[in-house]
Amino acid sequence: MIPGVELTCRVDGNLRDMLGYGIDTSLMESWLDQKYSPENRVRKQQQVLERFKEICRDKLLIFDESIQATEGKKAEGYTVMFMELNRHPENIRRFPFLGDATRLYWDHFTDPNSEFYVDETFDLPTFEEAIEIIHQAGGMAFIAHPYVYGLSDEDTEALIRRAADAGVNGMELMHQSNKPGHTEKLRRFAEKFHLYLSGGTDFHGYNKPGIKLVTAYGNMLVNYHDIEPWIGMVSHIDGSVS
Repeated sequence: MIPGVELTCRVDGNLRDMLGYGIDTSLMESWLDQKYSPENRVRKQQQVLERFKEICRDKLLIFDESIQATEGKKAEGYTVMFMELNRHPENIRRFPFLGDATRLYWDHFTDPNSEFYVDETFDLPTFEEAIEIIHQAGGMAFIAHPYVYGLSDEDTEALIRRAADAGVNGMELMHQSNKPGHTEKLRRFAEKFHLYLSGGTDFHGYNKPGIKLVTAYGNMLVNYHDIEPWIGMVSHIDGSVS
């Protein structure tokens, strides 16, 4: 087994994931603990909430100005404001989507083209920063599931090129979200930018029910010959390099 990490990065206000294989987990944990300390998490969620208040104030929506983010939980700033807005029916009458937590979040709060957009990525590492800490931890950096973001082929290639320019070692070829033709296109992109290949099911335990650790939905296997060129270059779970 190989110790690894998945870091969420910011790319032009969008969330993009970076994988680290063969890392020193103690070094990575230390970096994460410092960057995402409880104090920093609370500070971020309060900043997100204040920006959301700004938008709602401009829209003349009704809410209690004294509400605060106090725990630093993921999306707390959004959740606190969503709950507060829904305490006032007149807000929902004006903007019906405010009453739907999922629709408000994905179609407006996280959409740069929406008037209700709030950039939550400001404290996240850039590709360059994520790749640097992965390399410092003795690992290799791979851009995760390039097609999961719903981008066109052209924009997916541009994303991979950006990661390659930042010093990434490889890219995730196999993924349970791939549609027909995606794997072949990704293989061509990898050849073009001289990147190693990996694969993963995106297993996240209870957060993604139905996905199995090794085979995703039961029909995915990573071919060893795709990972053979680099698998011996990283540390394994016992600290050795094969």
